Amino acid sequence: MRNWMIAKNGIECPSCRFRFDLWKGGCLHFKCTQCHYNFCGGCKQPFYQGSECAFSDDCGGKGLHAHHTRDCFYYLRDWDVERLQQLLQHNGIEYKSDISEELSGPFEGLFKVQSTTFKMHVVEKTERKEEENTFNEMEDKEFLVRIINANLLDPADLYTDKEMEAELQRWNVTIPEISVEERREAFLQNLQMKIKQEIPLFVNPD
Repeated sequence: MRNWMIAKNGIECPSCRFRFDLWKGGCLHFKCTQCHYNFCGGCKQPFYQGSECAFSDDCGGKGLHAHHTRDCFYYLRDWDVERLQQLLQHNGIEYKSDISEELSGPFEGLFKVQSTTFKMHVVEKTERKEEENTFNEMEDKEFLVRIINANLLDPADLYTDKEMEAELQRWNVTIPEISVEERREAFLQNLQMKIKQEIPLFVNPD
C-alpha cells in the first residue's frame, strides 16, 4: 500500500516541478531542494516568514506559515476515516473496502472520474502495535483525501456551525448574524454558501 501511495501521490514543487517521492503523512512543509521554494505538500500554498506574508497584519507574529485551503491534507488528516468516507458518499463517489485484491492497473484512471470504486487497505488492528495502527490509518486518510481533492469535493458540505465560523474567520470573511425571522437551518445553509462563494478551494493569499 505505502509503495503505491508514494508512486501515485509523490509531491511536486509548484515552482520548478521537481518531484519528491514522499508520503504526506508527516510534516507538510517542504522546501524544494532544487529551487528552495517553501510550500505545503498538501495544497501547494506557499510558506512565508511572518510579515513577508501579505495576507493579513496578523501574519507578522506567526513566523514561517502557510494559509492552507480547507481541502488540504493539513486539515483533513484530523478527520476520522468515517467522516472522509461520508464526504465521498455525500457527493456520490462510490467506494468499497476490499482486502482480496491489490491496488494495481484498474486504478490508473481513479482520480479522473466523478463516480468510481476504490479499495481501502483494511487490516485487523487487534494484531498490530499502536504505532502501526496510527501509520496505516494515516495512509488510509491520505488515500481518501487524494480522491476528495481529485474530484474537487468541498469539506464545507459536512461542516458544523463552529467549523463554518472558523473557516470564515480564517480568511477574514465577515460572519453574518442570524436574523430574528431566519430559521437556523436556513442560516447555516447561507453560511455554507458564503464559504463556497467567497473562499474558493484554491486560494492565493497574496
